[in-house]
Amino acid sequence: MARGISLASQLLFAAFFIIHTADADIKLKMSGSPLQIAFSENVALECLLLDYSGSLDSETLGVLWKFGEADIISYAAGRFNKHWDNVDMSKEDLLRKNMTLHLRNVSVWHEGTYTCKVFIVPAHKVSGSITLIISARPFVTVSSPESVEVGREASLLCKVNGYYGSDIQIQWIRVKNDRTEFISANVCQGRPVVNLDGRYNVSVEAVVEPVQEDIGSQYACLVKHRSFSPNYIEKANFTVKEQKDDTSAHIVIGIVIGCLITLILSVIFYVYYRGFYEVSPKVSQIKVLSRFIHKEKARLKIDVSGFTSSTIQISWYRNEDEKVIKRWRKIEKALHWKRECSRDGHQSGSRHNWKATLSDATKTTDGTYCLSSELEFEPDIEEGLSTEITCEIMHKKGVKPIVRRIAVTIEGVPPKLSEIIKPPIVLHNVPVTLICPINFFKPRGITVSWCKKSKEGQVMEIVKLHRHTVLSEEIAENAQRKYEHSVDEIGFPDATYSMNSKLLFKPTIEEDDDFEYCCKVMHMSLREPLEIKVQLDIKVRPVIGDIICNTVNPELGKPLELMCKIHSFYPQPITVKWLKATEVLPESKIWNTYDYEDKMKYEVCSQYSLAPTLEDEKKKFVCRVEHESLSQPMQQEYTLPSLAIAPEVGTIWCSSSEPEVGRDLTLSCAVEKYFPRQIQVEWYRGHTRIDKEHVCNVERFEHRAFYMTSSVTIKPTRDDHCTEFRIEVCHSTISTKPIAQTFILKFPALADISFEERN
Repeated sequence: MARGISLASQLLFAAFFIIHTADADIKLKMSGSPLQIAFSENVALECLLLDYSGSLDSETLGVLWKFGEADIISYAAGRFNKHWDNVDMSKEDLLRKNMTLHLRNVSVWHEGTYTCKVFIVPAHKVSGSITLIISARPFVTVSSPESVEVGREASLLCKVNGYYGSDIQIQWIRVKNDRTEFISANVCQGRPVVNLDGRYNVSVEAVVEPVQEDIGSQYACLVKHRSFSPNYIEKANFTVKEQKDDTSAHIVIGIVIGCLITLILSVIFYVYYRGFYEVSPKVSQIKVLSRFIHKEKARLKIDVSGFTSSTIQISWYRNEDEKVIKRWRKIEKALHWKRECSRDGHQSGSRHNWKATLSDATKTTDGTYCLSSELEFEPDIEEGLSTEITCEIMHKKGVKPIVRRIAVTIEGVPPKLSEIIKPPIVLHNVPVTLICPINFFKPRGITVSWCKKSKEGQVMEIVKLHRHTVLSEEIAENAQRKYEHSVDEIGFPDATYSMNSKLLFKPTIEEDDDFEYCCKVMHMSLREPLEIKVQLDIKVRPVIGDIICNTVNPELGKPLELMCKIHSFYPQPITVKWLKATEVLPESKIWNTYDYEDKMKYEVCSQYSLAPTLEDEKKKFVCRVEHESLSQPMQQEYTLPSLAIAPEVGTIWCSSSEPEVGRDLTLSCAVEKYFPRQIQVEWYRGHTRIDKEHVCNVERFEHRAFYMTSSVTIKPTRDDHCTEFRIEVCHSTISTKPIAQTFILKFPALADISFEERN
C-alpha cells in the first residue's frame, strides 16, 4: 500500500488476504464483458454487491480495483488510495453496495482486464472481472490529381490516421454502374506508425493507368475497422478523361498531301540537320504530379527533347529570391552530367527539403536527345502561401534560354471535428468541462471560438482563440468571467496537429438549461468555418428527507401513514416507489403531492398508507427515488417498530352473589390482549382511589400479548350500598385516556328493608 495509509487500513487489507475463499452467499453484478468504449470517452465499470443482507460501514468494508496485476484504487477504513489520477469512486455509493469505478478520458493504455475485489471483515470476500476494449475511429483522407487521361499513370494516396485497434484493412476500389472492383495491382501499403498516444497512422498508395472502359468510374478508399459499422468509404476527387484527339477530316487530307512533300523534303533536310543545323530543344510545360500540401512531398516534372547541342544546361530556381535549387551541365562530347552549386556557394533548397533529379539522356532514332527532370519538395506555408518555380534550359551560347514557370499555391489539411464531449449528467452549479476534439489539421494556425445560443435564438460569443503560425502565441478574446478555456495539443511526425478545446464553467438552470453550446473552427484550408453543437440539460439532484410516521407508537391493525419529502430537484419528472424490504408496494396506496420550492426547483411529498400486521413488525419500508440527475436510485429506509395492542377491559364481577355488610368480598376485572407491558390499573370507591395494598394483579404472557386479572378485596359497610366501584386501565403507549368499567354494589338485605319502609 502507498505511504500515508492508516494502521487500520493496513490491518483491514491484511484481513482481506487472510480470507482465502470467496463467499458463495454473496456475489457481484458486473458490467457486460467485454465492454467496448470509444477513445477519450468516460466509462463506468459497474460492480454491484448482491445477496448481502447486512448493512455496510466504513470500518469493515474494503474495496480494491486492479488493472491486470496493478492496483488502481482502493478503499479501506473510510479512506481512498488512488494510483490513477483519472479514476473515482463514491463513498456514499460504496456504503449502498455500489462499487462502480468511474474512468475518465480513456486511452489505448486503458485496454485490458479490470478486477473488482470486495471484502467485508471478518468472513466475506468476493471478486469479479470485466474486459475493456478501446476503439479509436480513424480519420481518412485521400489525395489524387483531379483528372488523368486514358493511358497515363496517376497516383492515388489514402491516409488513415489516429486509429486503434491495430487490425485494419485498407483497399482502393473502382466503382462503375454499381459494380465494385478491388484494385490489387501496383498498390503499396506503408508500415503503420505509432503515435505518442498509442494510436496508429498508415497510408496506402495505388498507381493506376486507366483504360477506355474506366471513363466514368469513381475511385474510393475502403476502410474496414471495428470502429466503423458499416465500412467507411472516402471518395477521391479523380476523373478519367479521354485522350485528346485533334485529328479531323481536313487534317487527314492535309497529311496525305503533305506526306508526299515531307517525304521529298525529309531526304533533303536530313543531311543538313545531321551535319550543320543545331535544333532547339522542345521543352514541355512544368507538369504537376501531386497537390501542393503543407509539409507533404510535392513533385514537378519537365521534359526536354529534340536537342543536338553539344552542351546544354538545366537549372531550377525559386523566383522570389532567384536562388538556384539545382543545376546540371552536360560536358561537351559526352553524356555525363555534373551538378553545380547555387550562386551563394551552398546547395540551395536543402533547408526546404528540395530535391531535384535528372534522368539519363536518351538518344532517339533521329539522332537527337531527350531527358526529363523532376523537382521534389515539401511546401512550407510558414514561408508564404505561394511561390513561383522556374526551370531554365540553356542550349546555346548567345541564344535566349527557354524558361518555364509555374505558380505554386500551398494548401492545408482541414481539421476534422468530433462530437463535443460532455458528462452524461450535467448538474446545477457543479463544474463541467465541454471538450471539442479537433483532429489532424495542418498547418498549426487555427481559430477556435465558443458561443452559446439561448432558447430565444440569441447568440453570445464566449471566447475566441487565435493561433496564426507555429511560432506565434495564442491570443484569447472576449473571454467571459464565468468561463475558463484551455487547449491540449499534440503534433505528429507528418506535421499534422490535433487538439482538444476545453471550456470549463459552472452551469446554472437559469443561464444554461436547454441552451445550445457551439464550437466553431476556422482554418486556412476551409472556405467556411466548421461547427459542432451540443445542448445542455441542467439537472439538480433531489434531496430525500427522513421517513416520518404519523403516529409515534403504531398499533396492530390500526391505519397509519408513512411520509417522505423529496425536494430541491429539477426537472419535475420524478418516480417515487415504496418497498417493503425488496417487495414493491402497490401504487394504489401511494399519494404524491407536487409543489414548487422556487421558480426552478420542485418538491414532492410521498405518502404510503397501511394497516400493519404482525408480519410487518421490524420490516424495513423503503422510499426509492429515480430521477434524471441520478445514475443510481436514491432511497430512505424506515424500520417499523414493535406494534402496540390496545387492552380489552371486561366487566367487573363480584365474588359473592349476595354481598353482606361487614363481610369481605372481592371485585375482579379481566384486562386482556395488550402490548407492550407498560400498563396502569387503578380501583376507585366512588371518587376515592383504593390503596394498592388492597389490589392484586395477576399477569401472564401468551401469543405475543399480555393478559391480567385485577382484583380488589374490601369489607363493605352500610354506606357502600348502591356505591359505584370503578376500575380505570391506562395503556400510555397508545393513549393517555383511561379505559373504565363500573360496578354498583348492592346489599339484597338492605334493599328489602328500603322497600318495606317505602310501603
